[in-house]
Amino acid sequence: MEMYKKSAALKLKLLINGIRIDDSALYGLGDKYKEYQYGYNDSNWMKHGQRQVIPSELVLPGEIVVAPHLRPTSPYIINRIGDTMYVINEKTGESISTIDYLPRPKIWDIKLSDGSKLKEYLNVYGANCLNLFIVANCDFWNEGMPCVFCSLQPTQNLHKEVVVHKSLEKIEEAVTLAFENEDNLDWMIITGGSLKDRKMELQRYYDVLSIIKKHIPKRWNGKIKGNAALLPTNNERDLYKLFETGIEHPSFNMEVWGEQLFKSYCAGKEKYASFGNLMETYKKAVNIWGPGQVWCNFVGGISPIKDLKEGFRFMADMGVVPGANIFHLDPKAVGVKLGLKEPTEDYVFEMYECLSSLYKEYGYQPFFSHSVLRNSLSNEMFHGWL
Repeated sequence: MEMYKKSAALKLKLLINGIRIDDSALYGLGDKYKEYQYGYNDSNWMKHGQRQVIPSELVLPGEIVVAPHLRPTSPYIINRIGDTMYVINEKTGESISTIDYLPRPKIWDIKLSDGSKLKEYLNVYGANCLNLFIVANCDFWNEGMPCVFCSLQPTQNLHKEVVVHKSLEKIEEAVTLAFENEDNLDWMIITGGSLKDRKMELQRYYDVLSIIKKHIPKRWNGKIKGNAALLPTNNERDLYKLFETGIEHPSFNMEVWGEQLFKSYCAGKEKYASFGNLMETYKKAVNIWGPGQVWCNFVGGISPIKDLKEGFRFMADMGVVPGANIFHLDPKAVGVKLGLKEPTEDYVFEMYECLSSLYKEYGYQPFFSHSVLRNSLSNEMFHGWL
């Protein structure tokens, strides 16, 4: 227990303050260790003359994963001494903990029939969660109304690491190869940029999920374990259609709480879905999937903490499991111009304390696990490690 508490406390510090990585600790990335895949965001503020390969996740004792948000002002740096890597607090000179990286997925170098790499289609999120970003583009960016925390389009324009428009044929080929060659996949996340047409978006997910269901492991018992994040219609027949794909936990993420803030910070979502319609969608989805099965993620740090906690309670009362990832400002997100700031340690602690309390009150479980969620402390707080 003491090891988990120490790692969880350090994870909180690293997610608040960011990290630096000494050149000695870059060894093996992209070969032995999993490198970062620039799919839909880039939160790093370190300036380099050329693109730098960085780790996808950092792993603390207890297999607690942390996202590597590079910040030039961070007091924390990763150094390699011999065969071991350490987190050093350069302000105090203290060696705080050993740290490691995740092994590079063996499936990433598998080639599809057209010669492209599987990595261009699928990511592995954390230790064992397969991630499909269906279309790495968003109508809201194209309309000039992206969510203020999002850097999808600039990230794609800069890094060009993934196939933007993935055909059903190639998605099926990639997913089939992934499940055939990687036996430790316990979950899947399916997401993608939003469409203006909600019915068309639902149909896109229905088609993709129906294909995925044909290739999932037998131990998943006919369910697509994990989450699909989308903006569907609030038509019950459409939602039942989504339910029939076997997706275990759908989410129609609100991101922030309060109609006015939603309108200001998620302009595209408000125009083409709207705060009120999404509430109706959630009510109908809970009737179909059941209480505690439908999720809603928030960007933790944008809403005032009092409002966010009200939102958590409102969703939990509705039968929806609320969750939050810690907000990290991307250099190319609209939020930079708006002067958005990343949350404080006190804010983050209070946020997850609230979530943990609600989970225990309602019998809910936090999303995925501490070996998957690299920007969340839900599991760590729930288990009493924070």
